[in-house]
Amino acid sequence: MENTEHLTDQQRKYVQHLAAGMPSRAAAKAAGYADSYARVAAYRLRSKPAVAAALEAIRQKGCEMAAYGLAGGHEGGGGRV
Repeated sequence: MENTEHLTDQQRKYVQHLAAGMPSRAAAKAAGYADSYARVAAYRLRSKPAVAAALEAIRQKGCEMAAYGLAGGHEGGGGRV
């Protein structure tokens, strides 16, 4: 994952869960934030430039891989994002 050198482990886990399709609050809980703090943590994390950049990098990579697959460059599907 690119652009994650300035993230804590907990922030990195949040980004990974969010990129996998989890709702923001669930991603915060799965990353280890307390139930009582997950909503606030999710809001604050989404506004951090490093978190937004890491999420965008993952999404961009996914788009590139999807376009590559659609162009016939990857046979059989099942590739990892």
